[in-house]
Amino acid sequence: MNEEGRKKRNMFVVNGLRWKRLRSVSAPAFSTIRLKQILPIMNECVDSLMHKVEMKASREPTMNVLE
Repeated sequence: MNEEGRKKRNMFVVNGLRWKRLRSVSAPAFSTIRLKQILPIMNECVDSLMHKVEMKASREPTMNVLE
């Protein structure tokens, strides 16, 4: 998909009826129940990332966070 096609499907840059449709389709994914279900998974991922960052920081004085 080209850049223009991606923009047409991005709710952050569209307006009007297109925005309303995208919002109504995506809203259930961000309900309170869904967010509560995914929270443990997110916490696990953050803990894992923090552990890796701490390990690398203990070995090297600087770190490229884009690696």
